[in-house]
Amino acid sequence: MRVGIAAGIIGSSLMAGSVWLAATNLAREMTRKETDVCMQRQIFDSCLATAKSSAPDSPPSIWSDVVKECRLAGFLMSKRAEEFVKPECRG
Repeated sequence: MRVGIAAGIIGSSLMAGSVWLAATNLAREMTRKETDVCMQRQIFDSCLATAKSSAPDSPPSIWSDVVKECRLAGFLMSKRAEEFVKPECRG
């Protein structure tokens, strides 16, 4: 009898978890994300300015890595819900 109760509890938990995952995925799909290129450019520029001011005497060899990281930061941080991106900033 205890096994049946435990199986029922586990089954209920799995079912609730599945429903939660499906709802989360649906909500994620309903809020379509788009890159706001205006914001992306601002983040990239700010990142480079900060890097230059914090390490003005760094060797030129590291700047390609800095640019790559700033570009990645700009891309990842500029994802917004479609409805909040101005038409001229759509990428």
